[in-house]
Amino acid sequence: MSRRAFTPPPEPTPRRFGFISTSSLRAMEIPPMAWLIEGVIPAQLVSTIVGASSAGKTWVCLSLIRAWATGEPWMGKYAARKCHVAFLDAEDSWENLKNRWESLEDGMGVLPEDAIEPAWRSDLGAFDVLEEENRLGLIEDLKPYDVCIVDSLSQTHGYDENSPEMRIIMQAWEEISRASNTAVILCHHAGLDKTRGRGSTTIKDRSQSMVLLQRDAELPVTYLRLDKNKRGPEIPHLGSMRIEGTYDGSVRLEFIERSGGGAEQGGGAVALKANARAYVEQKLRGLELAQKDVVAELQEHLGCSRNRAYSLIQSLALDGLLILETRGRGSWVRLAN
Repeated sequence: MSRRAFTPPPEPTPRRFGFISTSSLRAMEIPPMAWLIEGVIPAQLVSTIVGASSAGKTWVCLSLIRAWATGEPWMGKYAARKCHVAFLDAEDSWENLKNRWESLEDGMGVLPEDAIEPAWRSDLGAFDVLEEENRLGLIEDLKPYDVCIVDSLSQTHGYDENSPEMRIIMQAWEEISRASNTAVILCHHAGLDKTRGRGSTTIKDRSQSMVLLQRDAELPVTYLRLDKNKRGPEIPHLGSMRIEGTYDGSVRLEFIERSGGGAEQGGGAVALKANARAYVEQKLRGLELAQKDVVAELQEHLGCSRNRAYSLIQSLALDGLLILETRGRGSWVRLAN
């Protein structure tokens, strides 16, 4: 009688949706949340910077690059991790990119010797992030870097930004971020409504954090708002930035904040309006409609005259931040979005 050959039992099929117990969940060792800019931009997955073409997106990006290269606080108050950063410019040429960076160095000084040199790629033009060759190439080339800024999202796909396909685009960037262990920041254009990004809400939904820029050409100043922060604190008003100079000359970025010594210190009218905007945003956030004497409260907060506080409220309404309503004898105010 011949012996039958031994056949080992088949390997169990891996369970794609295998669940774990609560005790296993408790035993998991998960590192604490890591930040590239403390409380603002996480060191994971995809974040976005949104603004109109004249809002100063590129200058904000260059200010972030300087903070990461040096480890100095961003905007003078948000702790920055000193790290390796790359800038992928798919919109512009080497000439314009070089001019902008050198203009900023002329205005704010060259990076110190102990800084980590940023890396650059320009003159690339539009590409499709869904093409396997591009996706795998990005994963490999981004591995040496902690963060990469991509300018802009619209240059990395060929879809209508209002279409459901934007979910696939955002997922592709998430895959690139995970596989390369590099945080990705996508620059994105604002739509006709300057208070939100252009196109599908999927872009915001899948962003870990979203910084929204709004330009006040009258002053002129750019307001920075943290429109979404999935893993960190709520910081409606990040600060305000004034761009002094031109990109083919000397450029200096001045960050406007309240100095604590009176309404007219720390930037005059620019600082006053920036502080008024920050106060009103924080005061009214979450209130659908509020009957408040915001003028009196703002007057007390800023230490200015009632007429000045009223003109600031009117100016913020003209900017589209506030909606003012009169009902009977009452005055009502709410945030526009």
